[in-house]
Amino acid sequence: MLAATRNVRPRRSVAQRPLRCRRITLPYPRRVTMPEAINVKAVRINPALLRATARLRPQVKFKFQVPKRAELFAAPVKLAHGGTVNVTALRNPTASSRTSRKSSGTGNQGAWACSTASYSMEIISREAAVLNPNFANMYPGAVYDYKEIANGSYKPLPYTRKPISINVDGMTFAKAAMTVPHPSQSTIRQAIATMKGSQKAQGGSRTFGSSFEVLSEEDLFIRTGGSGYFLGFGGSHQVDYKSNRKSYKYFIDVAQTYYTIGVDDTVNEPSDFFVTKAEQPSSKDALDEAKIDPNWVYVEDVAYGRLLQVMFESDEDLETVGIDVKAHANLLVAGGEGSLSSDQRSMLSRTTITLAAIGGKAEYAGKLVNSTFADLRRRVDDYFGGANDEVPIAYSLRTLDGSLVGTKMMTEFTSRQCSPLATKYKVTWKNVRCLRSDDQDSNSNPEDTKLLVRIRAWDGKGKDIVDQAKINLPMLQMQEVMKAAGKELWTFGKGNEDHPVELATGEVRDFSTNYLVFPITPGDKNAKIGIRADVLEYDGFGDVDDNFADEAKSYTVADVGSGKDVKLLCTHDDSRIEFNFRIEPIYE
Repeated sequence: MLAATRNVRPRRSVAQRPLRCRRITLPYPRRVTMPEAINVKAVRINPALLRATARLRPQVKFKFQVPKRAELFAAPVKLAHGGTVNVTALRNPTASSRTSRKSSGTGNQGAWACSTASYSMEIISREAAVLNPNFANMYPGAVYDYKEIANGSYKPLPYTRKPISINVDGMTFAKAAMTVPHPSQSTIRQAIATMKGSQKAQGGSRTFGSSFEVLSEEDLFIRTGGSGYFLGFGGSHQVDYKSNRKSYKYFIDVAQTYYTIGVDDTVNEPSDFFVTKAEQPSSKDALDEAKIDPNWVYVEDVAYGRLLQVMFESDEDLETVGIDVKAHANLLVAGGEGSLSSDQRSMLSRTTITLAAIGGKAEYAGKLVNSTFADLRRRVDDYFGGANDEVPIAYSLRTLDGSLVGTKMMTEFTSRQCSPLATKYKVTWKNVRCLRSDDQDSNSNPEDTKLLVRIRAWDGKGKDIVDQAKINLPMLQMQEVMKAAGKELWTFGKGNEDHPVELATGEVRDFSTNYLVFPITPGDKNAKIGIRADVLEYDGFGDVDDNFADEAKSYTVADVGSGKDVKLLCTHDDSRIEFNFRIEPIYE
């Protein structure tokens, strides 16, 4: 398997210009707002693999009798889930893009809230596209009719070839150039092996290329020029775009380019590639000059290295916990869990990670297939830590008259993203922290307290909801009587006068075994959860007990989203006691 195309020349350092694709924010949980337009103007096909500029070729002086065509080839590419991308190979294109949203809609499907948006998109790129998974058959200096590339046969033109010079851009090669007398796939590969054998040192830095939220299989194809689809997640690694589950998809690729081998710039005219009839009239395989086609293409250069493509699939929008796939590409693939928040780690633990490795040793590439986020970094480091395991990962094309070969891609697609509707919400009393005690010498004489918590839930019409374990049912049955008597009802109470909860400044007490689970009708966005906390301090010795000022907060389930931490602060004079809670949805 291979990846990525690029229209570039050898002997230049890899450009590391960042992808400038606008972030598309799709808020959680229910009403997903699709963008009016996707900013694809600056999207480059696998930019980590591209050079800054293509080297200019000398002007071709040969007088072609076959007319030049602006469009070298055009055909629809059929994708696995029914999508189609119309691909046209162009001569010296000007990069541009056009995208528009045609329609959008929202609605619930069972326990899922789904949003759709239909787009029309056209991208013209100065890079050639990957149209099938067979481009390893290409080699520097090969000459094709473009249709043989598009159909995956990679059958070179059958005419007698002249010797060709190839060179490598690396500084560590003792033999950096060779002349191949009879160019063919086997002889060129043998020459590359000889050059490779003269290499004194090997290495290449990792560069992050494309990183974006994937809206459809057509979107993935266009934004990666076909490489993300055919070489990653449309070939052997099928990605499901029809299911409600895991419909939030994010793509990242990481490349490690070792070296680039290309055709020497002395090879320029058609007669530099082929033996012509004018030179050998009796040769049946010599090329008639009248038939020389300026629309034939040759492989200008090929980059060798390793490429890792990563797909994250989630039931939730990663941005709801502050993960921007473009800004966090390095962190997601190579940073590990250390700098992530608990909410981010929790969401990523529920995220499916699929990897496609192009190149690299099989023993390490195989271990990447079923990685969890927790061990992803180590496995990626192992994969990129190998040596002598490079494969072709990028290439560039030119026509016989020296024109750069680029691509126009046109498609229409519908993006569909669904979030699960929670059927239950769990409210956990996590802990209590004494921020400050106003008792003298509070460490040796802590606050003696009774800690009180009330947790309730209401449906969208304001009716109380009984929790799953029916802990609050007796309170609901008694609340009118108790209210008339002026008495408070509490879901949880910890401590009493004989056995108070002692809290010194800075002390934390864990109460995470205390929780309620409320069944809530899916889609009831006005359903609400309320939490109240209070503290009674026992002063003893006949003194009047201190009633702290309580605090209460309530949230709709829409406010809760994928989870919410709640802090309530109870105060009395200079004392400050903090209650911490966690509200989180449960999907079944």
